[in-house]
Amino acid sequence: MRRGRSHLWVAAGGSMLALGSGLCGCATCGGGCDVKESRASGLRPAPVSHFVFVTLDDSLAGEARAQARRALIADSDAMLATIPVVLAYAAGEHLETGRTLVESSYDVAMYIGFADAWAYGDYVEHTQHQAFVAKWMPRVARLEVRDMLDPTE
Repeated sequence: MRRGRSHLWVAAGGSMLALGSGLCGCATCGGGCDVKESRASGLRPAPVSHFVFVTLDDSLAGEARAQARRALIADSDAMLATIPVVLAYAAGEHLETGRTLVESSYDVAMYIGFADAWAYGDYVEHTQHQAFVAKWMPRVARLEVRDMLDPTE
């Protein structure tokens, strides 16, 4: 993790905390912690956001599927979050909230944030990303990718 540029969002006691970023997005303090804001509102971790929703192969069921989800998240943590151009990162399983509007048909979601489109391009071409894709695509039944640009300075 690079100091001042990397963001790793983690759940802590029902709150979301940004580690290593100088940002606070936690529900406990309402974002009022004495930390440095990296963007205008303090709530935007990266201008370019890449969202990936992975549904694993249907042949995986029960504990084998649960183990595959954990392995996918661990590989994502090790292989994607450590790519130098990554500013923000999170990976995890679906959070069941009881809301019917929330899509729940995926196994693992990943969020990766970048400073700009060039950094995103570097990420796509990075050997760790390529190795991750080569390792996991044979086990994926469906992949949904959404990219977003936040023009806020």
